[in-house]
Amino acid sequence: MMFTAKMTQTNPGWDKELLKLLPQLARKQIAVGFPKGKADLSQPHPGYESGMSIIDVAVANEFGTETQPRRPFLHQSGKPLEKMFKEAQAGLAKAAKTATGSGSKANLAPALTKIALKAESVVRDTIVNGEYKDNAPATKRRKQKGKSGIETRPLIDSGDMRKYVTGVVREVG
Repeated sequence: MMFTAKMTQTNPGWDKELLKLLPQLARKQIAVGFPKGKADLSQPHPGYESGMSIIDVAVANEFGTETQPRRPFLHQSGKPLEKMFKEAQAGLAKAAKTATGSGSKANLAPALTKIALKAESVVRDTIVNGEYKDNAPATKRRKQKGKSGIETRPLIDSGDMRKYVTGVVREVG
């Protein structure tokens, strides 16, 4: 038995066009967490009675304080982010191939923005579902007054810190 196959390349030269995109990608960086310039998160936040800022609360949770255990939500996001970025590389390559094959100037900004938003979701999910040292009994009692469910978990109180986690694409340098 003999088989014959015919292959047609629909976008010849896409690989050369892709190489031209590398300098564009080299100047981009995806930042996730509380990136500088996105919002002034260093000012006292009205959601915190203590007058702390979002950044103060994030740092205190990530690294701990004299009275609060370390709850490293950014550190715990590392492995899920690494997995997500590896999966995103395939999507970025596909977007680049599609863009270069279309005959128009390739713009990878939408694909990079999509990756940044996914990274944002990974960190937010880790805040809710990460494994952290349990709250002190007094904190549990305070959180349980009129509330139930997720609010009693570590890192979840007003939801403000989680809400301000941001993923952005920015220029390097």
